[in-house]
Amino acid sequence: MGSRSKKRWRNRKRVCSLLVAMLILVQTLYVSGLSLPVWGANVTEADNQVTIQKENYTVEVALDGFRYGFYKPDGTVIADKHAQSGICFGAAGTDPSPAAASTWLGMDGDVASFEVVNEKQQKAQVKMHLYERYVKVEILPEAIQEEGGDTPEIIGSLPKLTWEEAEEGWQVSPEQNTALFVKGTKGNGSATVKMLDIATANNYVMEADIMIPSGSRSVGVFAQYVPSDNKDSMGRDFNCFFVKPGKSGNVGLKNILSNVQLGGPSGYEIKAGVWYQLKMIVDGSKISTYINQDLIWEDVNNTSNKEGSCGLRVDQVDAYVDNVRVYDQEYVYYQNDFEGTTLEEVKSQFQSELGSEEMELVTESTARPELNSYLELEGNRAASAVTGTREDAVQSVQSDIRFTDGDEETGNSLVFGWQDAQNYYGLGVLRSYPGKLVLYKVNAGAMTVIREESFDAAAGQNYQWKAEIQGNEITGFVDEVKVIDSVEDTGTEVIKGKTGIYTTVSTAAVDEFSYTKAEGETITCNFNNGDLSQWEITEDLVRIGNVSQGKVPVPYGGGSGSDDEENVQKFVIDARVEGLDPLYGLGDYGAHNNSGGVRTTSNVAGTERTSKGSFTNMSDGKRFISNFTVAPQRGFAQVLFEEGEKRVSLNESQTMLGVLETPAVKTLYYFFGTMTEIYGDYKKIRNEEGYEDTKPHYEMFGLGWEAFGSLGWNAYQSSVMETVKNYVDSGYNITWAVIGSGFWPGDRSGLEGTTTSFGMWDDTEDPNGRKDGLANPRFPDPDGLKQFFADNDIKLLLGLRNHFKLPSELGGKYDASVDGPYPLEGLENDYYIKNEDGSLFTVAKAKYPTGGITRGNVGLVDGTNPDALEWYRQGAALWGVDGFKEDAMISQSTYHDGNWNLLLANMVNKDDSLMIVRNGAYSLPGDVLRINDANYGTSNGSFNNSPDRMPINLLSYAASGVSNVYPDIVGGTGGNINDRNFQKYVVRNAQMAALTPSISVGINVLKMNSEENKEAAFHAINWHSTYAPYIYDAALKSWESGYPVSMTPLYIAYPNDGNTYDMISSDKRQFEWLLGESILAAPLFGTDFLTAETRDVYLPEGTWIDYNSGEVLEGPMTIEAREYPIDEMPIYIGGKGVLVGEDMENKGNYFAEIFPVTEGESIYQYTFVDGETTSTFKNQNEGWSPATLKVTDTTADKDVDYTYNEKNRSIKFAYEAGHDYVLTGGKGTGAVVSASLTAEKTQVSVGQKLNLSVSAACDDGKKLSMEELDVKFISDQEDVISVEADGTLKIRQNGEASITAQVQKKGMDSQTPVISNAVKIQVIDPYATITGPMTLIQDDFETGNLNQWKDLQSDYEIIERNDSNCAHYKNTSPSARGTMLLNNGDWSDYSVEADITVDNPQAGKTAGLILRYQEYNSCYLFAYTHGTGLRYIKRNVTDGSVDVKSVAFTMESGRRYHFRAEAKGNVFTLYVDDVKMMEVTDEAAKTPVITSGSGGLYASGMQAVFDNVKASRVINQVPFEIQGTVTCADQVQVSITQGEKQYQGIVWADEDGKWSYPVYYLENGEHKVEVTIPGQDRTGSVSAEINVLLEESAVAPDRSALVEIIQNAEAVDGSKFTEETYCALQEKLSAAKAVLAGQASQVMLDEAVRELQAAIEALEEKQEPTPGPKPVETIFEDVHADDWFVGNVQYVYDQKYMTGMDAVHFGPSVNLCRAQFATILYRMEGCPEVVYDAKFPDVPEGTYYSDAVTWASSAEVGIINGYADGANAGKFGPADDINREQLVIMLYRYAQYKGLDVSQTSDMADFPDKDSVSEFAEKAFGWAVANGLIKGDQGRLNPQGSAARAQCAVIIQRFMENVAV
Repeated sequence: MGSRSKKRWRNRKRVCSLLVAMLILVQTLYVSGLSLPVWGANVTEADNQVTIQKENYTVEVALDGFRYGFYKPDGTVIADKHAQSGICFGAAGTDPSPAAASTWLGMDGDVASFEVVNEKQQKAQVKMHLYERYVKVEILPEAIQEEGGDTPEIIGSLPKLTWEEAEEGWQVSPEQNTALFVKGTKGNGSATVKMLDIATANNYVMEADIMIPSGSRSVGVFAQYVPSDNKDSMGRDFNCFFVKPGKSGNVGLKNILSNVQLGGPSGYEIKAGVWYQLKMIVDGSKISTYINQDLIWEDVNNTSNKEGSCGLRVDQVDAYVDNVRVYDQEYVYYQNDFEGTTLEEVKSQFQSELGSEEMELVTESTARPELNSYLELEGNRAASAVTGTREDAVQSVQSDIRFTDGDEETGNSLVFGWQDAQNYYGLGVLRSYPGKLVLYKVNAGAMTVIREESFDAAAGQNYQWKAEIQGNEITGFVDEVKVIDSVEDTGTEVIKGKTGIYTTVSTAAVDEFSYTKAEGETITCNFNNGDLSQWEITEDLVRIGNVSQGKVPVPYGGGSGSDDEENVQKFVIDARVEGLDPLYGLGDYGAHNNSGGVRTTSNVAGTERTSKGSFTNMSDGKRFISNFTVAPQRGFAQVLFEEGEKRVSLNESQTMLGVLETPAVKTLYYFFGTMTEIYGDYKKIRNEEGYEDTKPHYEMFGLGWEAFGSLGWNAYQSSVMETVKNYVDSGYNITWAVIGSGFWPGDRSGLEGTTTSFGMWDDTEDPNGRKDGLANPRFPDPDGLKQFFADNDIKLLLGLRNHFKLPSELGGKYDASVDGPYPLEGLENDYYIKNEDGSLFTVAKAKYPTGGITRGNVGLVDGTNPDALEWYRQGAALWGVDGFKEDAMISQSTYHDGNWNLLLANMVNKDDSLMIVRNGAYSLPGDVLRINDANYGTSNGSFNNSPDRMPINLLSYAASGVSNVYPDIVGGTGGNINDRNFQKYVVRNAQMAALTPSISVGINVLKMNSEENKEAAFHAINWHSTYAPYIYDAALKSWESGYPVSMTPLYIAYPNDGNTYDMISSDKRQFEWLLGESILAAPLFGTDFLTAETRDVYLPEGTWIDYNSGEVLEGPMTIEAREYPIDEMPIYIGGKGVLVGEDMENKGNYFAEIFPVTEGESIYQYTFVDGETTSTFKNQNEGWSPATLKVTDTTADKDVDYTYNEKNRSIKFAYEAGHDYVLTGGKGTGAVVSASLTAEKTQVSVGQKLNLSVSAACDDGKKLSMEELDVKFISDQEDVISVEADGTLKIRQNGEASITAQVQKKGMDSQTPVISNAVKIQVIDPYATITGPMTLIQDDFETGNLNQWKDLQSDYEIIERNDSNCAHYKNTSPSARGTMLLNNGDWSDYSVEADITVDNPQAGKTAGLILRYQEYNSCYLFAYTHGTGLRYIKRNVTDGSVDVKSVAFTMESGRRYHFRAEAKGNVFTLYVDDVKMMEVTDEAAKTPVITSGSGGLYASGMQAVFDNVKASRVINQVPFEIQGTVTCADQVQVSITQGEKQYQGIVWADEDGKWSYPVYYLENGEHKVEVTIPGQDRTGSVSAEINVLLEESAVAPDRSALVEIIQNAEAVDGSKFTEETYCALQEKLSAAKAVLAGQASQVMLDEAVRELQAAIEALEEKQEPTPGPKPVETIFEDVHADDWFVGNVQYVYDQKYMTGMDAVHFGPSVNLCRAQFATILYRMEGCPEVVYDAKFPDVPEGTYYSDAVTWASSAEVGIINGYADGANAGKFGPADDINREQLVIMLYRYAQYKGLDVSQTSDMADFPDKDSVSEFAEKAFGWAVANGLIKGDQGRLNPQGSAARAQCAVIIQRFMENVAV
């Protein structure tokens, strides 16, 4: 289209745009300010804001900045508007520009449209599709154009040329020509920078020929230049591609300002005096570089997207430059071959920005560079290029060829025997013979096909074609593979003629052409010199091309405006709302922090990944790509599906998703609602967008086995089968197995295949033997292998990748013998992913087995190609196995994150393949998604070896919508199975993995040397196998609903519970989740697994039952410091409370377990392991009493027998698939059904008290305390712990006993007692420890153990050397490291010293001392590194950096050196053999000073021997505390000794056995601290050394006053003073002596003086004693000293309550009369004055009892009422014997009168005559029994019996001492 036509077209578009704008304006004016219903939405436009109200949410759009937000119908914020702009956009390769304003265009159905303008005045259309609970947003930028409609022109001083104009004067490197000589040595120490001011932006090619005559400095070309305002400044910003003479480090690509290297190492050799062509292709943010047309770096992500010019850089060297050219596909912006020009003109073109301005134009005759070019034939309609003569008889002809596609007449052939275009032979492809390689002959213009063979050639693919000719016999090859067997042309004896290429209706690129004549001469041509003089070519259709031409970028803004898809303009587009926190999700990036290390929390707020390569598939743990992020606290989520590089920015100001390069955003979604709704909608949407979730298989949720984890590369058929059989025979229920590697043909040390050698096994013996030492062959009987797994009901999976080795011409290492035909088939059929320009997308950094060769380029199968999908599926199916573990590892950005989804889903859907997925995007196209390798580690420094990372990674997957996850092999892929630390890891790892959807074993846990650990691991793994049917149901629900049922993060399950938001972190390590609908998993796992024994466990709202103890807990609550025995599964049952499992002892039999956690009706829908059959479990029961609970199989209409678990109160019954069950009844009786016995301590010593407590659960759901129970303890070892007659426990001797409790509810004698759990009690000798402050720790290792050390890697051992023990670092591998630590980590300033010997120093390996160790990446080292010397190393945990300083030093082999490392403040010093070698001050330049931590030994990569270790620190201030623990004792005695000086004190321990002894002052120097157990003969004593160095200002407390007062007190004659005051003095004296003997502050000493002085002053002299009461046996003749009641009579006589019958008789057996008891009560009250009241006729005035009866019968007192009926009605009956019932009632009323507590009562169940108590007296009798006043008369209450006077004395004393107190 001409320029005028373009202008008319633009004018028409303007008119149309104006009309549309007018219509919109009319509509806007019409609806402005109105609220109109539009397709279920109310729309309001007011105050420059558009509000759209839907039923479930409201969208508000502020038109300034197009700021949008989402709100609930009640106005609650879901996600508020961004403060500045809702979207940002701009041309790809530039920074996106924020939206500045927008226009409301109206609604079309449920689509709201806006026009948005950014700050650069670029426009975009935005469409919001409004659905029920989510919004889909489209952002459609308009092409960025100038005002006139053309590409915007960047103003430059140099004019641009069309290619036609540029070619007119361009010369092609004649032998002698003019060059520019730049004198960089005149730059005064600066590099010389010369810039071209040209009119282009960020899309161009800069090339130049350069030659460096001599020297070693660099010369290069640069791009994207941003000049500095200061002409003398070096701070210029540009990217430079440079070379310098030499073989190493001689080619570079870096940003000059930041000095950041953009390109990796290159092996290109640069020679002085040789010309080279440098080419730099800039395409937005990508840079490709070439030397002589050889590709050096491709699509490097540069550090700057800034627009800028280009030029030359010469670094302090004189150099020649020629043939400078800057261009793109349309224009040449600058060119200069320096012919016919002047120096002045050149200087005007090159702006000298820095350095030397001196240049010359010189004639330079050195041969110009030979460029890597090819021959291009444009077949329009036909083109040919032939060489040689018509008489040439050739043996062979071959060429590399690539061609474009055309129509049915397209043909490309290698030709030979060429006489002319009408007579020749051809070997090639003809579109008239599709899918064939054709050998043909053309004679007189007529073609005859000699032979054709199947061969699918792909356009754009490189092939090597070859024809071998022997006389008239021809053989055809493609890529060295014979395709056409030898065939004879019978019409010719000898084929003669020229050779070459012929092409029709396509364009062919030909390179590396050669032919060999019959006499053996070979002629080759690579076209690099551009010489075609020996070729006969079709004029104008054959030319020289080069490999980089296809990458020349289009001009900025989309080039010529072509509508071709490949020329569509790309944009960077971001969309954002306010900053939200917390946020969860991001797939694998949810486990990576911004710098690529381990994210230490599942909260992804703070993520910043917006640059190239920062959010795409990479093999370093970034394989599952998802930008789905959810804010559960807001009921909000977002996702952006656009294929291409994503941008994610989640910070305080924005929650942003974007794309780096895309024509438009069409798949941005925002979701609102409950978590169930959001995940359901998200699943639906991702499936609709092409990211399919496939139905999972049951087997993958059982136990797996992975060969690589178990056998490594030693996986071969016999080892595989033997190992699996061992597991199966040991009870492991393996349901799936993976052989991930080594099954393909080839030698591990030679040439071998890979996972895409489809159908090829290593099943043939190599007659030459194997170099790798493995079985020959590895898999001799693949069918037998597959049958073995089938016979054991194990599904067999093989490793599978989607990348194929490319042939050598594409930089690959393809070999047909081990790779088969498939890689070539993929090439020939265009089955591999291509670049946007149609070229093959190759991957140089893909991991695959290499044997003895290096890796080469690979191609990736294109999942968007249906034919490629089928080809890939059918190829994989040739293995004949059950499924695959997809395991592609690509270490460079693919930008095709969703490609794996298409490939894998197709295999699952069509072949029902089981699939482990490792790569993909958004969805799960298989059974389980596996996290990146998870191996043994003790820090977070390594991603694959960080235990914390594993649960964080898994839960990030779940939050991203994929919860059917697999946490990798238990134990990882390496470790010493008999190492105690590794075993602990395996057990904790097994417990964690067992509580995830899928689990596998690898490293052989059967070989553990600890039966306890082996059993614990099996217990966890077998638990998973048992409940796999339940887990699979959860997996199905996850697949069906999208909600992460199979592994639900608590912040998703409980979105409004803020306690769940930060649980998943390295700080808290509360790694918890829901496993299905009934289990809360709370494993103890994490990087601290070696030291952690407890965790805080958070239980959210609801009822939870501890699976192990049966304890019922009500959430929300936190269980602090929960202990984790290794033989228990750390889970709680809640939710639905239903589990379904399989009996591992009787496989095929299934059961259901139902726990009492639900209230009211509850329904659990269950799907069986076949994935189809369903059942319903319904709770309609009133309670959980096994006496009345009934389970009914409603399908079979029958009752079901069940067993009752007394501990956790669950019921268990046989489950039949497809049957429905209902629970009814269950109302309880109150009977005890389970009892729990707990001990305050499980270790005690003889003489200690053993406190046990019992609780019980009743069948009505109530809990009973010990006070409500009748408990009888039972000991199985009475000689160790006995049960005494009164029911108490007595500790008798050392040993172990199990105690159980026989439990009944009080008052329920008929109930069969319940037996509690057993508690094991150890009786041991008490012992103590000192935990701090340890100031001197020494170890010469003569104890033969490492007990006081923490061996982090378990790589140290005790060995004997020179008749003494020492510690030896074993160094199990060259990459191993070992750290051993002393002290508890709170030391700050201290020294560590040791003798160190290295027997066999290894270069680059290290041994030394460690200081202030917090973790591996947070510590200081002073160490010797062989070949370097002594080194100071600081490892920084915050940024992973390492600070290193070193001095030269050499350790001789076998010689012992004494190292001493000191830390004081921020100064660190190293001495070797007492000579100071290094002193370093940590200036905290990068990270803060590490202030404290453990010290110890370190070695890495080589063996080392350590001895005579001493760690010491100085205490330089008081007070401080000596701390420790004590076991099986309540107190300790602490002694501190220095010479003759000693301090002693006794301190009590707390309930945890911890004690502390304060020290207020010590003399300077070393002191011995000894701790003993009081009362023990030094048993359990422990000692330590402390070193004190106080400042001179420290003052010792003055003890003299206390010494003097103690002497005064000791001189007191105690016989002169009252016992009370003298005893008080003695107490204060003892206390004062204790203060004096021990540590005391001046305040404590002074206080002791005051208290002792006060006690002396309080002494009272003795008075003459007054006679005391006489013993009653000397007064009364009927009371004897041995009478059982003598003490009681003495009591009532002394208190004057009872005085006797007369002066010498008490009358103990005489019945008490009513008057006497009234008198006794009156005396007890103190005989108050009364006025006689003649209330009773038989109580006259003046008797001994008249006042007493008057008082007792008064209305105020109310003790006596008299007889109510009968003959004595109205009388008192003073002489009547009082029966026991009357006595109790009168005493009960007296207690009420006194206001005493009478609420305590008894049901008197222990007395058989309780029913004989009168009804009116039951309450009083119950009170008397409960308070011990009445204990029975020969086991009976005898309420009507008389009460003897002695019995009354007993009751009165009991009352006064037990009730009236």
